[in-house]
Order: sequence, then C-alpha cells, then structure tokens
Amino acid sequence: MAQKFAALAPFRSLTWEDLETWAGSKTVERGRSYWHGGQVRALARTREGRIVAWVQGDERYATRVERREGLLASACTCPIGWACKHAVAVILECLDHMAEDRSIPLAVPKDPRLELLKDKEPARKTAGETARKTRRTATAETESRPRPAAARAGR
Repeated sequence: MAQKFAALAPFRSLTWEDLETWAGSKTVERGRSYWHGGQVRALARTREGRIVAWVQGDERYATRVERREGLLASACTCPIGWACKHAVAVILECLDHMAEDRSIPLAVPKDPRLELLKDKEPARKTAGETARKTRRTATAETESRPRPAAARAGR
C-alpha cells in the first residue's frame, strides 16, 4: 500500500481542522454531503501527486486538488473555483480509497478534466489566511483525521 499511494502521502495527515481552516466549516459540511451522496466520480491521480475527479453538483465539475508543503490547493470549474465543496468531496473520496486500500488510477496525459483545468492555477491560501496551524501529539492527530471509511456506513 505504501508504494501505491506514495505520491498522495501528503493527504494522509489532513485533519478536519485543516479542511475547515482551508475551506470553512460550511463548505466542509457541504463537501461531506456530496461525498456521502456519491457525487464524486472517476477519481484519478497524477504522477505529481494531484488528485482529479468529476463532481456532480448542479452541473458536472472538473476538480483538481493537491497538497504541497502542508498547504492545500485546488482548482474547480464551478463558479467558486477553489476551496469549494467539490474539492472537499474529492479529498474525502481520495482518503476513503486510501483507507480501504482501493487503487486510484493514474490520469491519462490528455485527461479531459486536466484539460479543462489547465489554465486555472491552483489557488492556495497564504500563511496569513491559514491562521491556525497547531502541532498535536500523534494520538490526538490520529483522532482528528478525517476518516471517510468509518463514516461510509452512513453513506
């Protein structure tokens, strides 16, 4: 499993607090609802460690998420464009695949989602916007990590 998800390793340490700091608590709840509702389709990964998927909302949106140097960044074809409920849903789907040791296929070079998003730079929050970054013990960190596999029962 370690090798299967090596490029996606930065996502493993995400906490609910990280998601809420990045996208806001309402957006996280909406994204969680989209994830629970099975709105994320065709999850894939890139060699660079980005994740991409279609998310069905009012329309079908292409969404890409990455995590570099501890910061989340995303791009989406929805009107919001970044740090949206679609991006949160994609993250949760990725974490669910990782927790259940389900493979995430590699996106093809001319993937239509990547093509739609190629002109959209991934938006990142700056250090000033990411106000709270606290260190926790390994136990506390584990308890606060998003656990989509455990939440799946209610899906």
